[in-house]
Amino acid sequence: MSAGSEWQFDLPEELIAQDPPERRGDSRLMLVEPDVGPVGEHVFRELPSILQPGDLLVLNDSRVLPARLMTRRVDTGGQVEVLLIRPVNPGTWLAMAKPARRLRPGIRLAIGPDGQFLEILEKRDDGQVLVNSNPDPWKLAADHGAMPLPPYIRRDDDDPLGLERGERDRVRYQTVYNLSDSTGAGSVAAPTAGLHFSDKTMSALADQGVKIARVSLHVGPGTFKPPTEEQIAAGRLHREFFRFSAETHHLVTETRAKGRRVIAVGTTSLRVLETIFRLGLETADQDHLEFAPTASDPDPFFTGSAQRNNDGHWKVTGMTRLFIQPPDRVSAADGLLTNFHLPGSSLLMLVACLAGEKTWRSAYTVAVEKKMLFYSYGDCMLLLPGFGQ
Repeated sequence: MSAGSEWQFDLPEELIAQDPPERRGDSRLMLVEPDVGPVGEHVFRELPSILQPGDLLVLNDSRVLPARLMTRRVDTGGQVEVLLIRPVNPGTWLAMAKPARRLRPGIRLAIGPDGQFLEILEKRDDGQVLVNSNPDPWKLAADHGAMPLPPYIRRDDDDPLGLERGERDRVRYQTVYNLSDSTGAGSVAAPTAGLHFSDKTMSALADQGVKIARVSLHVGPGTFKPPTEEQIAAGRLHREFFRFSAETHHLVTETRAKGRRVIAVGTTSLRVLETIFRLGLETADQDHLEFAPTASDPDPFFTGSAQRNNDGHWKVTGMTRLFIQPPDRVSAADGLLTNFHLPGSSLLMLVACLAGEKTWRSAYTVAVEKKMLFYSYGDCMLLLPGFGQ
């Protein structure tokens, strides 16, 4: 069972964006005051003039892996679609496969023209599988994979126009500031608030005196699933791997010390910032900390490690399960730049923690009335105090 009716809203199907705008930055940007409501609208490329010198934008620079692999069973010739999720060991990945019912350890899934294949190592009760290959699965994905677009973006692989759109997706379903990952890891969904930024907008932000910090959170397939009642009750969501650098910690603390604003670009960046805040590292009396399940907390919101450098700033790496939902309050950021999200999603619940119940509803109502576009390739909102002053 998933989230209740309080997180639902009516959305005409024609407002679900199927393609990105012609140019990055052409999308519409709604300005929203927390606990007030929508207070204006701009074109996204005008963002630098809306922000103030000294503001800090925190970006998620994770790269989307073309993780959707169309394979065929070596034994039967049947087609199997594989979605790589994350590495668990060198050469071994957790993946989703469909159809998965008849898969079993030892089955090989051929891909490409050169006799390469994935091998099923383990099949799990939840339908996920462990696969390995030589070369590494991420290399097969880089060579043969397709972008793992969300289910609400429709592509017909048998249609020439669909193939053309698929090639465009390989560019436009990435941010301009993403970084490749030397481990081959990456996201299976784009941090979509970042898709609006162009190189020109990034330069304009620098000219305005807006600073940039980066985190890396590899978005998992759980981002599209509505949270279950069990997840809501436990306050734990799907696991996602992230890295948080000492440089970013320095920029965040410096911005706060100067009384400037920290603005998360996307819910993924905010999830990292809030995870770090709730670890309470500022009061730690050791320079190296390990976070793991314990008898008293067998399912912690974070597992991983933190290392303090000589300047007192922390580098943190690990897996977050933090579920930010009302009545939680967000303490790690002053504002949020975000797209319009799926009904019933954990992302919508996070937005509500910043906006307030009436505000998120009024913003979404206005977005529908003004025919703004929703979801990954859609328009966005900047949720930030002070617009009404």
